[in-house]
Amino acid sequence: MRIGIVGAGQGGCRVLSVLKSLPEVEVAGVVDRDFEAPGIKLADKLGIPTGNDISWLLQQPNLSMVIEVT
Repeated sequence: MRIGIVGAGQGGCRVLSVLKSLPEVEVAGVVDRDFEAPGIKLADKLGIPTGNDISWLLQQPNLSMVIEVT
């Protein structure tokens, strides 16, 4: 299952950590307007694509779900 995350503050960072621990989940990308947000930095460290526009995230192939945590 490919999941996208909108919001990369502390809550988004926690959601990202939980999703990465699930073997059946692939995080397709993380979006936040602030490229200095903790979840963006974590995603970059993990090699997960990041962006600042939800339309970019919605264009990711085979996206199953988007979790909004702003």
